[in-house]
Amino acid sequence: MEQPRLYALFLLLAASACHRAPPPKEMPAVTLEVPDEESWSDVATTADMAKIAAASAVWTEALAAARKAGFGRQIEEEGPLLDPGAALPRPQPTPGFYHCRILRFGKPGTGQRAFAAFKSFFCYVGVNDDRLALTKNEGSERPGGYLWDDKDAPLRMIFLGAAAIGAEKAPPAYGDDADRNVAAIFERVDDFRFRLVMPDPRTGSRLDVLELTAAP
Repeated sequence: MEQPRLYALFLLLAASACHRAPPPKEMPAVTLEVPDEESWSDVATTADMAKIAAASAVWTEALAAARKAGFGRQIEEEGPLLDPGAALPRPQPTPGFYHCRILRFGKPGTGQRAFAAFKSFFCYVGVNDDRLALTKNEGSERPGGYLWDDKDAPLRMIFLGAAAIGAEKAPPAYGDDADRNVAAIFERVDDFRFRLVMPDPRTGSRLDVLELTAAP
């Protein structure tokens, strides 16, 4: 077979292998208040700054509890996604649609499973006034907010946002309702693969990890 035909066949097979459900045709209707401050620490509440500071300890505790409960193999199968030390340089995501998936570490004493993985949905990364914005497009709770560079930790970004609930078209602005606030750490763990690490989130779990992979 001629080389051009071999190349065309390779492209066709690759496209077929990567085929997944198409993303929504419309961008999510999310309106967020863009803060003027340059540093995330100027915007974050005291409670959320404490969550970010405690994230490493929460990671360690959640992983240990899940492995003790028998989920060691499932954790290892996720590769760098659930490795606290796997963050790579250049964490800024490319704007566009992403396949997103929640991995949840339950809080002891609440009846939650020590570890659970949920089906994927769509997220969207956009740009608003030169700032990256991340929104979850589906589900009963849909966080939306901004990604901030962290000058003290260049391997990560900080997500500050709030959750839209039920039929709400958009979340409140961060800080308007403390019960809706969402604070998390955003990192790149592989090519076109990112994670949003949420210690002690609104879900009542000990740790939620949102995986983001670029949608074709």
